[in-house]
Amino acid sequence: MDEQGRHKSVLGHANIRTADGADDVALGVKRRSAVDAIAAGLHKVDEFGQLMADYLTRLRPPVERLRATLAQISATASGIWQQVLAAVAAFDEYLKMARLTHERFGTVMLELGWPPPGDLAQPFKMEIVQYYDANGPAAAKIWVEAKLLDYYDTDQLKAMVEVWAGKPLLAKRLHIVSAAVEAHLQGKYVLSVPAILPQIEGLIADGFAHNGQMDGTQYKKYAASLLDPGSWLDYPAEINNFVTTQLLTAFKHGAAVGSDLSRHAILHGADTSYATEATSLKAILLFHSVQDAFRIVITSGGECYHLVGCSRVMKPGQKREYITSPFGRQLISRRACRYCLGGQPPEYLLVLHATMHLLEGTRTLNDAPRH
Repeated sequence: MDEQGRHKSVLGHANIRTADGADDVALGVKRRSAVDAIAAGLHKVDEFGQLMADYLTRLRPPVERLRATLAQISATASGIWQQVLAAVAAFDEYLKMARLTHERFGTVMLELGWPPPGDLAQPFKMEIVQYYDANGPAAAKIWVEAKLLDYYDTDQLKAMVEVWAGKPLLAKRLHIVSAAVEAHLQGKYVLSVPAILPQIEGLIADGFAHNGQMDGTQYKKYAASLLDPGSWLDYPAEINNFVTTQLLTAFKHGAAVGSDLSRHAILHGADTSYATEATSLKAILLFHSVQDAFRIVITSGGECYHLVGCSRVMKPGQKREYITSPFGRQLISRRACRYCLGGQPPEYLLVLHATMHLLEGTRTLNDAPRH
């Protein structure tokens, strides 16, 4: 090969090496750029991570405070709920105690020689039962007598007479029982006791439309019918027991009297020591309980129910039925008499009204057929 050819060959090899070197340089630049980009990205990630770490660090105190607050709220709510549960349990226990006290009160009063008055407030009844349990019957008899004489003062007894004045059944004997109460308030117990005792029998005779002589057996039958366990009264069994064992107790002249309120012993002149304030109050309270048991009466085939003593149902020969319970189903198809009740159920029948409506979904008292 001549000189000129060798020169071209050398230049050609040189050109190839130059081209390869340029490619390597370009590739290196690309690689470095990629590495730089990754490094920059990692740096940004690191910066973001640092920012998040700083944010979380700043956020931790309020989060901890929130957590503590929520824990406190939870504890408080739990405590409140526990208090609510405790209050419910205590109230339930009170209701049980109140029911037991209510039941025992009648028994205790009967043992102490009193007809149990249903109009005493529950705390008063509880106080009497607790005193009896703590001190025994002998001390309780003295203490209870003093409490009752103090409670049934002039205002209480005059309010009682006002109740009697609104009862048609008592209209013809109201002047007698009112005078008896007035005599009691004046301390004239020698007059008040014999005045009111026979009115109890007269009241029962009127209520049951009795004609002719009423012996003790019939008297007791009427009392048992009126004072059955489902009676309106709070203590019907105890009142009936009092009538049987205290009011109607047997006696013999010259023998000890077995009761300080023996109707027979007092009115037949055997008991001359009856004139005490306590005996007089017992007679008044017994009359009040018996008259309170007479409330509603219906007649066979009638469309109304009436107050006992209503002129529409006190005619001779009428077949009457006394409703002794507020849940007497005989009333559901009848309406209130417009003469004695003004066409409206008395307050103590509102329970019947609501109960019958809820339990049976039938007509209520005011929805019954009209005349």
